[in-house]
Amino acid sequence: MTFDDLCKIEPRLSELMQEARGAKIHRTTMRRMRIWYYQIKPKLNLLVGDLSHRKVLQSNEIYELAYHSILAAIPGAGQKDDQQQLCETQKMVASMLPPVVASLGLRDGRKYES
Repeated sequence: MTFDDLCKIEPRLSELMQEARGAKIHRTTMRRMRIWYYQIKPKLNLLVGDLSHRKVLQSNEIYELAYHSILAAIPGAGQKDDQQQLCETQKMVASMLPPVVASLGLRDGRKYES
């Protein structure tokens, strides 16, 4: 499952990604973290993970994928650690959620052909 797959299930994740990409950062990691913790993360918590109203988005693996995808999109991200964590999270989600992906009819961001 990819972040794009999650956006098909919960379109507000796309809006949150755009908000993260458009954040104005002035050189400091502290400013980046302030935007993350006070502006972006509270909204994310309502869309994925335990507080999501969509059962399929309530797993920790889904939360981790959305979390790291959106965090990496905030300007100033892209440090090697951010990208490595995102890659590891995507691999973990892919290996743990085949039944969920199959039940949604998604594979590599495309619908299964009947």
